[in-house]
Amino acid sequence: MEMPIKPGDMVMIAYPTKCCGSASGYGESWVVSEFGACTEWCKDCGTGIEGVAAVSATQGALLYRLKVMKPDEDQDSVAAHKELELIA
Repeated sequence: MEMPIKPGDMVMIAYPTKCCGSASGYGESWVVSEFGACTEWCKDCGTGIEGVAAVSATQGALLYRLKVMKPDEDQDSVAAHKELELIA
């Protein structure tokens, strides 16, 4: 289950737009400073989608497009991989 996004979280655009499935912005990441109601305009089809966005000083996206990046996930997966190598 996804944890709610909060200020201070590093997020990444990981999901397509609801309007046309655009992948615009995939991989962009930033640290959330605040939230705000907005209309996000699709760069591909021009549709406006209203919602709440997580923003920083220079970037932002509607919440449904974002995934929280957890710094310790990479460390856990590396440790798990090393354990499997030891077992094999």
